[in-house]
Amino acid sequence: MRDDRHPIDPTNPSSDAPFAASVCERVRADLSAGLDGEATALASAALNDHMIDCRGCRAFATESTRLHRLVRLRTAEHVPDLAPAVLAAVPTHGYRLFARYALLTVSITILILAVPALVLGRDANAPTHLARHLGSFDIALGVGLFIAAWRPQRARGVLPIAAALAGSMFVTALIDASDGTTPLIGEAYHLLELAGLVLVWALAGFPLPRLDRRSLRFVG
Repeated sequence: MRDDRHPIDPTNPSSDAPFAASVCERVRADLSAGLDGEATALASAALNDHMIDCRGCRAFATESTRLHRLVRLRTAEHVPDLAPAVLAAVPTHGYRLFARYALLTVSITILILAVPALVLGRDANAPTHLARHLGSFDIALGVGLFIAAWRPQRARGVLPIAAALAGSMFVTALIDASDGTTPLIGEAYHLLELAGLVLVWALAGFPLPRLDRRSLRFVG
């Protein structure tokens, strides 16, 4: 804090010898503050006038500027390329590649088998209108399975829909076969849908449904 009984003249450090060192300390503190982007107590004109007459503060300003630049700007250290090591450490799952190709085969088979029902309206003894509706469901399931095989990152999004379609069709097929409505061999086609569901589940990482307070989520 400045003492008004002994005024300090930063432009003339020799005007009051006992306080000359204090003047230089204040000037150097302001020089350091200026380098750090902080506010200075003395006006820039007063600092410049002081350094014209003070060799020590002039040398301090030069050296401080050099060190400040040296600290802020320096050659970047060499960092080795760690990408190959990181990628090598990532575990690979061979079953995922198998699941993709198997799901691709299943989806194409479902699409091919659904064409007669969708286009011609032929599905066992079902009326034409009902057969085309069933064919539409099979086409939707086949397209969803195909997308999951083509873009495995979307398998989690396809999984709930595939579970609803394949699960309901498989359950109703078991009911129809058990009460003798349709022969068991006639319902073997739905095994493809069940296989597709299992393969999508594998591509999604085998997530399990978990009921929390907000929503039903698949966690893996």
